Amino acid sequence: MRERVLEVADYLFYTDGINQTSVDAIAFQADVSTRAFARAFASKEDLIVAYVNQRHESDVDLFSTIAATELSHQLVLNMVLSEVIIDVTSPGFHGCAFINAAIECREYLAVQAAVKNHREWYTGAATEVLRQAGHHYPADAADDVLLARDGAMNSGYGGDPTAATAALRRAIDRVLAEIPDTSSSFSI
Repeated sequence: MRERVLEVADYLFYTDGINQTSVDAIAFQADVSTRAFARAFASKEDLIVAYVNQRHESDVDLFSTIAATELSHQLVLNMVLSEVIIDVTSPGFHGCAFINAAIECREYLAVQAAVKNHREWYTGAATEVLRQAGHHYPADAADDVLLARDGAMNSGYGGDPTAATAALRRAIDRVLAEIPDTSSSFSI
């Protein structure tokens, strides 16, 4: 039942917005009583944290699967960011779920902490890939990657996805060009 509620919440929170989605709407769509909902989640904030954490775990799983391949570190970074491009250019894309949650839930400290945890993990994972690839300033480059990703997701949702993803490709090409002895460029 908890999984069903979380699945419905994930869809409604992302498509309609967290603040626009009531607990009653989620319970109705999940076909559970309000009482059963309350047994699974102590509050809407608890549900939102579970939503953010579920999306985080999905990203961790995807990154881990890609990183476990025998590909070069540059190709691992390319594949991870190719997933961003696929998201940005997909029908129904509504921006970054983590940024959306941070903006919509400023008053919920636990939600802010979950979003911060995700962003720190993302930057740390990118730093490690860039370090292993031989980048001289992997943490700085990881910050550039996250900023480019955020920009592409926001611009892709609020503007032109094609221009946003082209800008992301250029930014990643610049980061990859800073890796010694590589001729890699970003490709999808």
